[in-house]
Amino acid sequence: MRRRWVWMVIMAVLFPLWGTASALAAVPVEVLGIDLTHQEQQQMLRAFGVRPDVPAKIVYVSHDQELQVLGGIAAPGEVPRMARTAVDLMPERMGSALHVHLHNIRYVTAPMYVAALATAGVSDESIRVDAPAAQNGIAAFADMLWGYQAATGAPLAPSRRRLAARELVLTANLGHRTAYPGRVVDMIGALKEQVVAGSVQGPSAIEQHLVVDARHQQLFLSPGEESAVVLLMERIARLPISAAQIHRQTAGPRREGVQAHVWWSALARLWQWVRAHILHFPHPTTGRVDGFRGRSVDSKHQGEILVRP
Repeated sequence: MRRRWVWMVIMAVLFPLWGTASALAAVPVEVLGIDLTHQEQQQMLRAFGVRPDVPAKIVYVSHDQELQVLGGIAAPGEVPRMARTAVDLMPERMGSALHVHLHNIRYVTAPMYVAALATAGVSDESIRVDAPAAQNGIAAFADMLWGYQAATGAPLAPSRRRLAARELVLTANLGHRTAYPGRVVDMIGALKEQVVAGSVQGPSAIEQHLVVDARHQQLFLSPGEESAVVLLMERIARLPISAAQIHRQTAGPRREGVQAHVWWSALARLWQWVRAHILHFPHPTTGRVDGFRGRSVDSKHQGEILVRP
């Protein structure tokens, strides 16, 4: 009996540490729009805290790749003709949920990104989105997905990516049109969890719940908007995800609080410096100990990663 209790104590201590070690060993991924100038690339990397002495994986994403995710879903004017946003992705320990922070991003809010990322299958990431100047945030969603795939090495299903993009665009448009983006996110999120849990099934039941929820949130949707939400929910209901998974990723910081989450991200980045300069672990993508050297797009991405379909 004593031996069993000893093993239970050991596992209770080591299991959280295993997740902590995995998060600390992870390398941040920096996604740069391919149309950013060399100076803007450096500006974005500095804003993300990336220095030459800290390992980081650099990923370039083009406008065509953004259209692979958003083409036919977003209106032509919603996806700029040039890829000029930047995204920083830092894996967090298991159970940390999704966290998104924005700068110079308009039209899309952080909770909208979080909800759509959870639908796409992204989990436990701290994500920052930035641009040299104010930018429509629709295209940045595609940049997030390409960066996440490069970070994990596991491609997201194209159909699921497109469905998540449809959710983001619809939510952003409704939030902009009603001028209450927070209420729209709450309404869509609550309905999505009910649909995935199976407590609301079929287009008629979904529409009834949508009408009640919209009235409760004091949102007035047109018949076309209601039909778009119902169709989205019908498609989400067929995804292999649970309501618990969605809630866990979209709940945000809970017990640890926002400040603890910020400190955790700082600790993870400090570990990157320690492993490069004290432990002398090789760079995970190039085999070097040093990090990003600030090469521009014109260098044909030598030593960096250009994401391809």
